[in-house]
Amino acid sequence: GEFSNLTLLPIGENLVTNSIPSSVGNLTSLLRLALYQNKLNGTIPSTVGNLTNLKIMEMKNNSFTGSLPESFSALENLVLLDVYLNQLTGTVPSFVSNMLQLQYLDIYENKYHGTIPSYLGNLHFLRYLYLGKNALTGTIPDMFANLQNLVSFYANTNKLVGTVPSSFSQLPNLQFLFLHENGLFGNLDKVFNSSVQKKMKNVILYDNKFTGNLPEQLFNISSVEVVDCGNNCLDGALPQTICASKSLKTLALDGMCAAPHCRNYLFPGLSTYILRNTLSNGIPQCLLELPQLETLHISGNGVSGSLPPYATLSDTFTDLALSQNFITGELPLYIQTRKWSSLDLNNNRVRGTLSPDFVEQSSTAQLKLANNRLSGPIPESIIDATGTVSILDGNLFECNYLKSDLPEEDNKRNSYECGSNTFNLSMYVWLGVALIMIGILSIYAVGNRDSVVAICKLISSVLISQAHLLDEWDLPGPGAEG
Repeated sequence: GEFSNLTLLPIGENLVTNSIPSSVGNLTSLLRLALYQNKLNGTIPSTVGNLTNLKIMEMKNNSFTGSLPESFSALENLVLLDVYLNQLTGTVPSFVSNMLQLQYLDIYENKYHGTIPSYLGNLHFLRYLYLGKNALTGTIPDMFANLQNLVSFYANTNKLVGTVPSSFSQLPNLQFLFLHENGLFGNLDKVFNSSVQKKMKNVILYDNKFTGNLPEQLFNISSVEVVDCGNNCLDGALPQTICASKSLKTLALDGMCAAPHCRNYLFPGLSTYILRNTLSNGIPQCLLELPQLETLHISGNGVSGSLPPYATLSDTFTDLALSQNFITGELPLYIQTRKWSSLDLNNNRVRGTLSPDFVEQSSTAQLKLANNRLSGPIPESIIDATGTVSILDGNLFECNYLKSDLPEEDNKRNSYECGSNTFNLSMYVWLGVALIMIGILSIYAVGNRDSVVAICKLISSVLISQAHLLDEWDLPGPGAEG
């Protein structure tokens, strides 16, 4: 009785336990029910449906179970319904179709199943729609033409299939489109329209089955800041419009044409495969020079050729991942002479030596250059690095016999065989064996000039092959300082 005129019940973030009492339904003047971030559990009582004046219901981050009661159909004045991060079950409630004033609907990270209902397209005021991290199935209905106010649509981490509706391209206020970790397929050509979607910021589409090209229209949108299309089956080419994305901060395309369902496995039951598509046009200089770029990930796409020899990188650019490709040539100085939060060129064919001016990295930085064709001395800045270091495995760096000039943070340090020393020792052993064999064979070849000539030719051909090997890896030959 005495609380019947209460309009606000703000008990969020108070570690309240137990369940919601049914008496909450007596607070018929309530406009806002804020129970978020507590330790409430059990089912939500049907008496909440008596709160017909309610505009805001915040119940996120609790442990509610069961389904939302059908009595919620009476809550026609709701503007915000937030039950994010609970354990609610059932299908997307049908009573939502009565909430025509709704601007914010969040059922993210629950246990909802079934399909996305098309009646959500009738909620013309809807601005934020969060359906991700459930177990929703079926296709995304083509319902978005009427949702002209929509800012965010999250349907990630479900079990959705089918194509992405073209009606997304008609949404002038859309800024965040998160569809990752589903089974969506088809091309993306009609999903983006730079003349309409002028506010788009983040597009997250990784872990699907998309095919076709990266859409040029997406990169024509001047406001785009984050694009992640990794782990799909897209054709291997970067659109020319990508260099027009002056606001782009993060571009993540790891495995964009290498998802498991678009690999050609060489032998049944084995993990060895080749890519149907590769990133055929390499890494353009203009991409590296985008003024707002912070993160560039293009690992695992079969990129070939060398990196641009010269580029002027933005001060914000600190995270570069190009591992699992076929990049050749030397590591450009503009890569070696800047601080990185993460630099990953593992598993390529980069050759040559590292600059003695290689910049010292921070204690939290990650430096990964393993399994390339690098040789020569290791720069002091890497030897003394305190962050994550992985450069020894698969390379042939020089070092002394005590290995004191190897980076302590590289876990291959103790087992590493120094490039020049190991090679020199094996070369000396080989030459010793060869000389012995010459002596032995010469005894049998005495008086037989043809045999001596044949032996000399054989030894000469082996020595030439060794010389070619040294040239290929840029290794010091016998007698070089190491």
